[in-house]
Amino acid sequence: MVSSQWSYEVSAFMKYTLPVGHAEMIIIEADDKGNIINQSSRSVNNGAWKWHFHSILIEPNWKTKFIQIRFAVGGEEKAYLDIDRVEVQYVKNKDNWKEDIQGNSRYYYGPNNELKYILLTDGKIVSLEYNNNGALVKKRLI
Repeated sequence: MVSSQWSYEVSAFMKYTLPVGHAEMIIIEADDKGNIINQSSRSVNNGAWKWHFHSILIEPNWKTKFIQIRFAVGGEEKAYLDIDRVEVQYVKNKDNWKEDIQGNSRYYYGPNNELKYILLTDGKIVSLEYNNNGALVKKRLI
């Protein structure tokens, strides 16, 4: 069940190649009877078959009881889509979900306000891992 007290970030790593057309991540909010209340989506174009981190911030309607996550790629020839690490997380403070001032790199902060991922301008993603004391223990390029 979805709580309307917070915002939610729905995120996924997507690898796609699209000579034409687009790929989409779609979030569908539904009430307790399955009726669609709201839809949010993010469309992406040619991804050069590299991993990209994409996310959508949603603020559920008070009637929302559950969400569906759909991924789609156009019916064009030679359009491919691979999906990994789909996550839904509470976002109590929307300032934790932000971009830098210039819009160049994107930063994602986890629920403990720890920096988890950095999406670089060239499409590469840096993943950061911490130990139980909050010290950075691993930094890797995905």
